[in-house]
Amino acid sequence: MAATISEELKKISEKLRFLKETELPATLYDIFIVHEDKINGLADKQILSIENTLKNTVKNYPYVKVSIAKSTTDGTNARRVKVKTAGRAKTIVTGPTEAPHVHICAIGDNSKSARAYVQKVTSLLRERGIHSRIESKNRRYKAMNYLNYCYKQADYFHQYGNKNFNYKDYILDD
Repeated sequence: MAATISEELKKISEKLRFLKETELPATLYDIFIVHEDKINGLADKQILSIENTLKNTVKNYPYVKVSIAKSTTDGTNARRVKVKTAGRAKTIVTGPTEAPHVHICAIGDNSKSARAYVQKVTSLLRERGIHSRIESKNRRYKAMNYLNYCYKQADYFHQYGNKNFNYKDYILDD
């Protein structure tokens, strides 16, 4: 038992060191979707519309990588658990449930920022009646924590855009 606790502490210290030493290639932007219906959240049709808007718009911005994470779990107590099934093991998210919502992150490359892309997406979403606002994260610790927060509560996590960058390289799995 004592060996397992020390191993867990070692894993945690390695994760913290990774977060402190690593820097994203550019500033991370979050598109925060404001939905009036706090009980029912976003409908599947609205989430699909948002995802299609992201996919179609990123084609005009080749330097941008965008991710969308759909969640029905409260992020503060969420946990990803592998469950053995007849075939391949499935990963499910456990924790207190809440209304369906999405987390959208966009990042540029070393030379260009994703700010123009994020502004275009928010204007397109507002035209469709989906209220949203832009939140800028930094390149370091705060942005890395936000990526981990989004991933650990996500029912699905999709990425579109720049092939040279992968969000999962910066996500710490449990």
